[in-house]
Amino acid sequence: MNKTVDFAASDAAMTEEEMASVEGGVQLLPMTAGSIVLAYNLPDGPKDLKLSRQAYTKIFLARLCPFIAI
Repeated sequence: MNKTVDFAASDAAMTEEEMASVEGGVQLLPMTAGSIVLAYNLPDGPKDLKLSRQAYTKIFLARLCPFIAI
């Protein structure tokens, strides 16, 4: 390693062998980012269904049942 990067990211963590080869040491900071997607199957329903943030919240809190109540 030639010390040209102070910070880097990768999809995979470094192996023990890779970390041992870094003269100054390594700090691994596990991080995740993701999203949640709501899928629906309404064959006769609207083609451009757009839900409000309040509707999403109610769905996840099970306060919007049945779904047709939207």
